[in-house]
Amino acid sequence: MSLLWKESDRGKVRGVPAMRFPWAIAEVHKTWDELRAAGYHSAFRFPFHERVSSEQKAALAQQLLNFPMTSVLFLKHLEEVVIDVATSSEKSDRQWLLERHRVTSAGVERCVGLTESGLFRVDLFNREGAGDRYWVAHDGNVRIGDHRDGLTGPAWDGVDVTEVSVAVRDAEDPQIKTDDRRFHVFLPTQEPLSCSLLVNGAFTTDLSRQHVKVTHTASNYNGYLVRRAAETFVQTLMPHLLAEGGPRYVLRVLDRDESDAGSAGGLLAEAIASAMTGARFLPSGPNELALNEAVFPSPALDAEGSDFTDLLKADCVVNGRQFPDPELCEGSLARVCAAYGSVALSPIDSLRALAQNLDTGKTALRPGPDSRYRVDPVLDLCALLWERSGAADRQALEKSAGWNRSSLSARTTMAPSGG
Repeated sequence: MSLLWKESDRGKVRGVPAMRFPWAIAEVHKTWDELRAAGYHSAFRFPFHERVSSEQKAALAQQLLNFPMTSVLFLKHLEEVVIDVATSSEKSDRQWLLERHRVTSAGVERCVGLTESGLFRVDLFNREGAGDRYWVAHDGNVRIGDHRDGLTGPAWDGVDVTEVSVAVRDAEDPQIKTDDRRFHVFLPTQEPLSCSLLVNGAFTTDLSRQHVKVTHTASNYNGYLVRRAAETFVQTLMPHLLAEGGPRYVLRVLDRDESDAGSAGGLLAEAIASAMTGARFLPSGPNELALNEAVFPSPALDAEGSDFTDLLKADCVVNGRQFPDPELCEGSLARVCAAYGSVALSPIDSLRALAQNLDTGKTALRPGPDSRYRVDPVLDLCALLWERSGAADRQALEKSAGWNRSSLSARTTMAPSGG
């Protein structure tokens, strides 16, 4: 080892990490003969310690058989993964096949692995043909620089470059099962992600490689790599997702559980919001808005948030911000945008915005559910806003508008269709 270090001009050897070296098999080994006959060129064998119970082995077998398919997404070169489980009580196996494609301006071409930085499509299927496709943005040339807090041991000596990848499901609904949203260190950890992204990187972890700890200090290595993941998403993956599925697709990917404060997942969300500052992709008439330039009606309106925005003047501005096009103002999307830098108005502020920016040319009575009546769209939305608000917001609405509970709850602001 000292000779190798000297030839690499690394100076004096201070220590070396635990390593595995190949060793010639001096005798016939039945298992290896079977693997070699099946086409394998190498194998690692990890015998169970004698203290491992049969119950523990059975639990491990079930974990292997229940591995999510995304577990192998970031393995750079493997094209086939087989999990073969044989215990005293059962025998079962799983097979996953991977195809990788490089995405460039010239099109999509088959490639052999994630060897270069760029955008890829990974097709992942089982032997029955069921599976998914993922868009993967890979940055294999992340300079560590001064971000070395948390890098300990000789394994990191002389290491100046690291890598990170971000993946999104290529489907009409890109959302990933909550339990499968994980940070990966090439294989999945137990560190959760709150939105429908999968992040892989050469993170430092605990000994079990299950947890990715971060701090918000600039020099923290894991925190730095999480922030680079956010930049990779915004700079490499997001433009492609917008071209493929538009703003709604991107927002469905970013839809998150906000209970991740202080975690790696929480830091990722914060970093994405920061990286998206100034990235204009929300259509607003002839223009486009960045998230930090957009305002939305109260998410309490749900799908009718689109109807609310449709009643506003085209040049409506609230506190220096503009509304996106109505189809993007439904409550579920407003909540997502608010989590990444937009403003979602409270019910009372929504009412004030409506009063101050109403386009009177859009307030004509409309046919109601019952053809005998026509509905005032403005009062109908006001009543709906009250019904879907909490107690405190209802009181504020009633005080502001001089309403009372009975007149609002009926929602019968109608005129006979013949009148």
